[in-house]
Amino acid sequence: MAYYRDGQKHPTAIWECAAMHFLVRVRCRQPHCTNTATYDPHEVWALFHKRGWIDEFRVAQLRFYCRVCSSLAGFRVKNALMSSLGACDGDITHTLPIRPDEREWKNFLNRHRG
Repeated sequence: MAYYRDGQKHPTAIWECAAMHFLVRVRCRQPHCTNTATYDPHEVWALFHKRGWIDEFRVAQLRFYCRVCSSLAGFRVKNALMSSLGACDGDITHTLPIRPDEREWKNFLNRHRG
């Protein structure tokens, strides 16, 4: 569930970012790496929903890995931090080939909003 800080509502799940039209930012937590990626929340939600994955940030960030650190280490370095970036008017650096079905999205929102 989203929480309030400084009078603002901050999402803690991918579907909350999509509902609030906030971008999703994933960044590497390795001390020497500054690699970040910005995703469209609707595309990320569609991927997680299609595969049946949990979309809370603390669980979802385990699914992402840093390509730069992985190429240096020779194996996948899964040390990502996921957060919301704010309004959807920023630059999306990574796109996903999956598009959310509008009917599924509206049914999902009707189940989770109350």
